[in-house]
Amino acid sequence: DKGAEVDRAVEKGDWKGTTPLFAACCNGHVDLARLLLEKGAEVNRATSGWRTKGQTPLYIACLNGHVDAARLLLDNGAKVDRAEKQGATPLFAACQNGHVDAA
Repeated sequence: DKGAEVDRAVEKGDWKGTTPLFAACCNGHVDLARLLLEKGAEVNRATSGWRTKGQTPLYIACLNGHVDAARLLLDNGAKVDRAEKQGATPLFAACQNGHVDAA
């Protein structure tokens, strides 16, 4: 409510394009992710850094096994088949890391 841009992304480096929603989902901060979505954060916005290019909040939540964050994103319209730069989907990321509940 103080005028901060909820989709303001990192502008340089490995994490270029990373938004506050991506960071919250990366770390499983569901209440913060919910607040950001309520304030208009874009649920499918992908990163653009060379290391993380194309990763969405859903991808990173599944990669790290944050099931509640993934459910929140899906409930808010996250695209389940959106792949990152190498073609990996959120399902692949969950399976790669053994996160059965996120798959």
